[in-house]
Amino acid sequence: MRMKARNLMAMAATLGLLGGPLVAQPGPTQLPGTQLEKIVPADAYETSLLAMPIEPESLAKYVQILMARSETTENGAEAQKLRLHAREIGLVAQAYGSGDLLLNLTLAQISREGRLIAITYHDDKAINHLLHLAETKFAQGDFEGALAAYTQAASRDPKSYHAALSAGNLLLAKSDYEQALLWLDRAVANNPDGEAAHRYRGDVLMQLKRPAEAGASYIQAYIASPFAPVPSAALEDWARLQDINVERPDTRFLRGNLTVTKGKLIRGYDPAGPAGQLSLVYLTARSTYYLATQRAIPAYRQSLEEEAAALRKILQDWRGLKAGSPDAQAFAPYAENLALMADFDRKGWLEAFILLDRSTDQLMQDYSAYRRENRDLLFNYIKSVWLQNAL
Repeated sequence: MRMKARNLMAMAATLGLLGGPLVAQPGPTQLPGTQLEKIVPADAYETSLLAMPIEPESLAKYVQILMARSETTENGAEAQKLRLHAREIGLVAQAYGSGDLLLNLTLAQISREGRLIAITYHDDKAINHLLHLAETKFAQGDFEGALAAYTQAASRDPKSYHAALSAGNLLLAKSDYEQALLWLDRAVANNPDGEAAHRYRGDVLMQLKRPAEAGASYIQAYIASPFAPVPSAALEDWARLQDINVERPDTRFLRGNLTVTKGKLIRGYDPAGPAGQLSLVYLTARSTYYLATQRAIPAYRQSLEEEAAALRKILQDWRGLKAGSPDAQAFAPYAENLALMADFDRKGWLEAFILLDRSTDQLMQDYSAYRRENRDLLFNYIKSVWLQNAL
């Protein structure tokens, strides 16, 4: 199977991403100019704030003034109106580049209608309160107060992923790398599927000059959230810094469509030449597997088990097809692809190859269950195939 270099995602300086308060950060949905035109200044002061050139940090501070007014008014409709106005101005501040963490936290708690959105970090009310307090202090730049609150939350619930992750993130921001690593190890132990914990851990290990361990963490981050842009970029950037070329298999070979139309399975493929013959074997195997499971056709979904069975059927039959063909040499371009796929199968990586390099939305529905039992296989596939054992 011919290999090709493929950028996972071009994103600058990913290794420096520290995040902030772990809340959703709504971004502007329109161009800044359009947003500005929609805002009606309430007074002369707002008119001056919204005049060019925009000062985003001044707008961010003004959002907090509006939120304070919304909390003191006893008129519910007026409070909602103030929050909505704060959201409008906050989005403009973001669009013009505000880096205010408290602004991000505030916007995450205001709906499009100006209603407050309750963010729940923990089912226990006392722990949830501590985590809310910690997030607010973090956003305000009170790192010591935030760390104390995260620590209290973690002492109440040692299994809290959010508390351990956030404490590690905070200590990473403070450049206290050894302590950050302890907290992030704890976060990973609490939730092995937490992408951010693995990625922050990689960032810490890079700062500690331990690049091989960092690379392992970036792989785990990708496994936790495959195809997401940030872990993809983190792995790509780490590889670039280590002078490693990320290579992924060319998966254009062996494609075909199996669909359900009016209660019947329909196979779609290009029948021309050896590729067509191999694709027919592939689709026939998928059809046979599907029918053997006796699933209701209207509920058809391509599964990982079905895809793996079809690829194994090709590996089993292709030499016979070649031997019976009047033009055996026409199969030569596919020999390398099939040999590599056979090697994946011998090493137990065929399903990892399917999920990470041949995946579809339907196949990805089986990813979580596969990862739960086969994390090591996914890790070894990425390390050995994508990174050529350079880790």
